[in-house]
Amino acid sequence: MKPVVVVLMVLVLVVVTGCGGAVDAGLAEVRLYSLAACNGCATARQSLESLKAEFPSLKFTETSITGNPTEAAFMGIDKHPTILFLNGSGQEIGRLERLKDKAEISAAIKSAMESPGLPVKRGPATPAAGRLTAFYLYAPADGTLRKVLQYVPPSASAYSDKIDTVNYYLGMRNNLPAGLSNPVPRSVVQKKSASEAGVTLVILSDDFASYVGTPEGNAAVKAIAYAMLGLDGVTKVQVRSAAWRSDVFDRLSGDVSPSKNYAPAILSPWVPVKASAAYNIALLHRAEMEYMPCDCGCGAIGHRSNWNCYFRELAPDSWAIDQHGENCEICVNITLTYDKVRAQGMSLADTRRTVDSSFPGRGKTATPMPPE
Repeated sequence: MKPVVVVLMVLVLVVVTGCGGAVDAGLAEVRLYSLAACNGCATARQSLESLKAEFPSLKFTETSITGNPTEAAFMGIDKHPTILFLNGSGQEIGRLERLKDKAEISAAIKSAMESPGLPVKRGPATPAAGRLTAFYLYAPADGTLRKVLQYVPPSASAYSDKIDTVNYYLGMRNNLPAGLSNPVPRSVVQKKSASEAGVTLVILSDDFASYVGTPEGNAAVKAIAYAMLGLDGVTKVQVRSAAWRSDVFDRLSGDVSPSKNYAPAILSPWVPVKASAAYNIALLHRAEMEYMPCDCGCGAIGHRSNWNCYFRELAPDSWAIDQHGENCEICVNITLTYDKVRAQGMSLADTRRTVDSSFPGRGKTATPMPPE
């Protein structure tokens, strides 16, 4: 009977694919999915590096989640760090999620080598949903902060809300509304995000420390802390740079001015995926986009301008999101053209004329001309 048992074991370990090829079912690769500014990912990296000598037959690799969002989405990576155990055909046969110590990782590798699981079936990669996030821009005229809303792009939003929020804010530089600016110097980058005794720590590059104490520097600290306090699970925030430490923030203070034009109540849980950039432009530039026409034919459904392809006003401080722009290439192209021309310093009237000449369709909305 023993030979029969051996044959059965071989049959279990050789899986035939639908296309007729054999799959090597044994553990062949240990792959770490990581983020750059992640302490847990760095610890996992060190543990895996030290385990290479213990498992010389295995291949150890690392993939950046934000650098390879399509692959990460396909493999179902929504936590970091994530360690996948892959067979010789690149199929997942197991995984570890979140931070694990070296002993746990070693034990999981041994288990996967001794008893590999069945390959996990994967469907087509689908983009992760983005999220609507409150940010704060600086108004030099009165020294206050103004709340604005933006959809954080979906490519990385499922992996680290904290890291993505800070990185997105640091990148908010171009084509901001008139009179508003990002108070953080362009040279400043995020080193990492961490947690200490229930306080979320935002650790910036060392050059930021020399900037604090100025009006813009003080505004920058508050803007970052306030954005973080809007995230689920964040109740206290401290910003750090080199040896400098900010106060611990647990709520917004009176230095935020009302800004209904940029931060209305959005009455819908739906968020854009493909056209998040266009929706973000519409959030920041309603007053100007209401002078930009659309020629996709949407006037027939009541749109008065390109702005209506994304939102419609229900009340002065309440908007409804329109999913039309998510699925209309013409609408998005008009918005991106407006944004590009505006960045070149053209007047609003010249921007409108450029949009008109770039999209000479016959179905333009009845959009008024801006003042000269």
